[in-house]
Amino acid sequence: MDKSQQTQPAAIGRQGGPMLEKAIGEAVSARCSCCGSFHVQIAEELSGNNLYEVRCGKVVAFTAANVLDPTGRTFGKCRQCGHQWRFRKNPLAAPDTSALAI
Repeated sequence: MDKSQQTQPAAIGRQGGPMLEKAIGEAVSARCSCCGSFHVQIAEELSGNNLYEVRCGKVVAFTAANVLDPTGRTFGKCRQCGHQWRFRKNPLAAPDTSALAI
């Protein structure tokens, strides 16, 4: 596997929840609800805050967001027909295997 196909560990948001990440070539259960195509783009919404300290009407300090937290919203866009939607469940999340454990 070359470096372009390797993935980095998932980043951790301030709330402790991982930002999900799939490796190149890993299966994802997602398809367009309109045309059924498996050629889709998935976007995870993230949130971060830039902080501006203002005194006497002037910015005196600025801190850029260095951590992004997942909002829990995931969106899809079909590359075949252009349909856009919001996923009810994140298709990038690992399947729940706790029910399969003996």
